[in-house]
Amino acid sequence: MLRFVRLLVLGHAVVAANRAQRWMNMATLRLSSKAEEGLRALTSLREDELRDVAAALTELLPVKLAVQDDIADVISAARPDDNDAQVELLSSAVFGLHFMRAAEQRSKDEWAADIAQTLSEGGEEPQIAALRAKLTIILAVPTLQAAAKAWSLLDDHDKVYAGCKVITDIRPIFGDEIGAPLLGSLICHTLKLTTRTNDTAESSFVVCDNEDIQALIKNLQRALDKSAFLRRLIREHPNREFGAPLDRGDIDEQK
Repeated sequence: MLRFVRLLVLGHAVVAANRAQRWMNMATLRLSSKAEEGLRALTSLREDELRDVAAALTELLPVKLAVQDDIADVISAARPDDNDAQVELLSSAVFGLHFMRAAEQRSKDEWAADIAQTLSEGGEEPQIAALRAKLTIILAVPTLQAAAKAWSLLDDHDKVYAGCKVITDIRPIFGDEIGAPLLGSLICHTLKLTTRTNDTAESSFVVCDNEDIQALIKNLQRALDKSAFLRRLIREHPNREFGAPLDRGDIDEQK
């Protein structure tokens, strides 16, 4: 999933450059053709249309690590007359706009100003101000702000999980004579773990037996159980400071 999001943002969404790839004018960004197309489609909507899209995203978008498909579903419902290509273009622009803002750690007003300056192609201030206002409407969607920051935090590691595969095979054990009956056989599993570092995929192959697989499943299930507990704790105590003492009931529930 993380690999998909990174490829989506870098290849098809809003900005094809980070800070190191800016032009000499720091207020002007280098945009890919696909990014520019998506942004122009987004800012071609009237302000009232953008507000309707923003309201739909705020109300209907699941509070989770939203991806482009989630955004596309909401936009499609809010704009039923748009075809699939248009919905894809708008959703990629919306998602990329938020993701790259989170990666750059800039305010929505600063980010909107930079994008508007670039799209205006040296236009007059009224044109830039109109673009900036439209972009700010989408950048103000709270669920997308949270999702983009969460994706950025998940991706802020040296190695990021990209996928895995388990290959199970049987290894024959031969005796001294090849034609003689086998002495035995060994069933083993090879865990192929793929990680990503700076958009480069790397795979590691780890041999496991049945007990290893069972231990892995046990530990993964424990991770899911801990995640479920933490979700419940956050839901029941949303304003608790990190590190604050838990209630006695919370401590008993962890056991």
